[in-house]
Amino acid sequence: MSLVGREREQERLAALGASGGSLLVVGEPGVGKSALLRSLDGHLVTGVEAERDLPYSGLHQVLHPFLDLSTLSGARRDALEFVFGLSDGAAPPVHLVGLAALDLLSTAKPVVLVDDAHWLDQASQDVLGFVARRLSGATLIAAARIPMFAGVPALTVEPLAPDAADTLLCPARLRAPRAADRRAGSPCATWTSAAAARSGRGQRGRGSQLAEGEHRYDGFERKLQNRPVISVPAITIASDFDGPNKSGAGYRDRFTGRYEHRILDGIGHNVPQEAPEAFTRAVLDVSR
Repeated sequence: MSLVGREREQERLAALGASGGSLLVVGEPGVGKSALLRSLDGHLVTGVEAERDLPYSGLHQVLHPFLDLSTLSGARRDALEFVFGLSDGAAPPVHLVGLAALDLLSTAKPVVLVDDAHWLDQASQDVLGFVARRLSGATLIAAARIPMFAGVPALTVEPLAPDAADTLLCPARLRAPRAADRRAGSPCATWTSAAAARSGRGQRGRGSQLAEGEHRYDGFERKLQNRPVISVPAITIASDFDGPNKSGAGYRDRFTGRYEHRILDGIGHNVPQEAPEAFTRAVLDVSR
C-alpha cells in the first residue's frame, strides 16, 4: 500500500522489516503513524487505554503468538510464567522479563508492529524498551504520540507537504478551503476541512478553527460526547478493529437524516490514508 507523501518513511520501515532491529515512529494524532504501520506485514498490536493499569497486558499482546515457553531457560521461563499469571512466586526484575521476551522474539524472528504504544501499561513499556535496545534478528516498530524507549532510533513523521495534501484530495476532486489547513499537514484534518467546504456546511468564526496539535479535534469531541441528534446526511465508517462496536448499532438512533454505515475490514483509525478510495466515495456520497 502506497501512502501519499510518505514514500521516504515507507522505504525506511520496509528496509527495517527486512533487516531486523527496532524503531519508534513519533508524530501528532492523525499525521499517519497508524497508516505507516499497517502498510507493513506483521503482528499488529494496539495499545488500549482501558488496559493501561494492567501490568504486562501490552507485553502479552506482543508475545502471545510466539509464547513457546519450552524454549526458555528455567529463570526466564519462570519470569514470564509469573507475569502472565501462570505461576506464583516473587515478582521478577524487569531485565529478566526483558531477556525472556528477547529470546522468544529472536527465535521466532517476527515483524512486530505496536500502534498507540503510549497507551501501553508502564511495565510493558519498560520491557519493550529493554528489548528494543537489544533486538537484531527480529523487527519491532512502535508508534506513539510522544518520545519513549530511550536509546531506540526514532522516526518523526512530519506534517504532509502542501503539494502532498493537494494530491491526497485529488481523487475526491476536493480542495482545502484554507492554505492553513494544508500547512497543518494532518491527513485527517485536511480531509475534514475539505469535506466541510464541499458540503457547504463549513462554519466560520474563531470557535470553528482547528486548533494546533492534539487539540485540533476538541470542538468535534465536545459536541459528540453529548451524543447529539445528527440531522444532516451522514455516513459512519468502522472496521473489524472496532470489535463488537463495528456494526454501528450503538449509535444508529442518533442519526435522523439520510444515513449509512459502512464497514472497512482491516482498516485502522486513519481511514483517509489507509483506504483513500473508500473514504473518497463516502465523502462524495454524503455530499450529494
